Amino acid sequence: MKMFTITTVLLTISCLVNTQSRQEGIYMVSNSVDQFATKLLDTTRRNLDESFNIALSPYTIWTLMAIVAEGADGNTLKQLQNTLTLPESMADFRYNYKQLALNLLNNQNGVQLDITNAIFVTNQYPLNDTFKQITRDSYNVDINSVDFSDSDRTLNIINRYIADATQQRITRLVNPDDIEQAEVFMTSVLFFKGKWRFPFNKTATKTEKFYADDGTTPIGTVEMMYHSAPFPYSALTELKSFVAELPYGDGDKYGMFVIVPSKNEKLNNVLDKLSKMDFGVIIDRLAQAAKEYEDEEIDIYLPKFTVISEYTLNVVLNQMGITDVFNANKAQIKGITPHSDLYLSRMLQKATIEVDEEGTVASSAAGGSFAYKTMKPKLMANKPFAFFIVDKLTRSIIFEGKISNPKGICATCTGL
Repeated sequence: MKMFTITTVLLTISCLVNTQSRQEGIYMVSNSVDQFATKLLDTTRRNLDESFNIALSPYTIWTLMAIVAEGADGNTLKQLQNTLTLPESMADFRYNYKQLALNLLNNQNGVQLDITNAIFVTNQYPLNDTFKQITRDSYNVDINSVDFSDSDRTLNIINRYIADATQQRITRLVNPDDIEQAEVFMTSVLFFKGKWRFPFNKTATKTEKFYADDGTTPIGTVEMMYHSAPFPYSALTELKSFVAELPYGDGDKYGMFVIVPSKNEKLNNVLDKLSKMDFGVIIDRLAQAAKEYEDEEIDIYLPKFTVISEYTLNVVLNQMGITDVFNANKAQIKGITPHSDLYLSRMLQKATIEVDEEGTVASSAAGGSFAYKTMKPKLMANKPFAFFIVDKLTRSIIFEGKISNPKGICATCTGL
């Protein structure tokens, strides 16, 4: 039995919504992405040391697995449908996914978003005609012919493709072992660059202590940025935490949601609870806060950070319920190519995120109450916190992660 390799790189999403029915269709897809995203972050952190910083692009992983589902059947398809929250009938889903992707590419001032999906396939085993048409029409996949027997040349072609799509920020994702015996190689690349709506003043950035979860035990120092502006802000009592939005560009589409646990609450507990709730509740909470406290400023303290994460996600996806697709004896993926049975040898992701005073570059539940603003609120991210880059119009999480270790925010973090 032959195998194929799928890989995924980086970040991001955006949107515009027209009719109500189209909007509802987009929300159905984005809700599936968000459910997958929060579970992915929680499952990933469970497989790493608590001190690891994490950067993930759930949208790219979810998209690639949805494309695999187009060629799957039997129990393999059921597992993908359950974990990705896909409908049994894919016709409406494909239309809604395409609308989401089109809306995500509607960039705004101060924000750049690029999404590229590609399949590299050998001439010896071409793609099934139906699969090829679906991936081109619904997922905007760029199909490229390569010769996997010439591994060096194929490796260079794939890595150059990814490097160009990420503006040279990821120059070598794929290694020789990743394409050994491969027939098909898929990649989803997202590149996001956003300027803050309210940029931080560089002169206000100072070296500050970063604490453990208890908020009192110093574990290192960070370059702490500071700004006071009308950032949407809310208490999340169901998560025992606080959240603030740092908007990008004009502020209507994109924002970074920063979640900081309350005193004595651990970030891991917050992420566990978050994986079981509707992320849309947080989006709505901040939207309402923005209306009710439109002109009221809050103090934001956020570290400058750079995280480079590289993962093989087979184990994580196994734990989330996708198992058969990685098993050569159980995988049922006969719809991709008519000439052989396939299984997924590995799922890779390399993601980078860079946050400073000017903005962000990334190349890869109900209940609660608002915080009363009788005093000027403050969000102090000087202990472990989580972040989510969200397209608010499509309600989609496009990038996510956590910062737990101040010593790792300017270095490569590798795990799994």
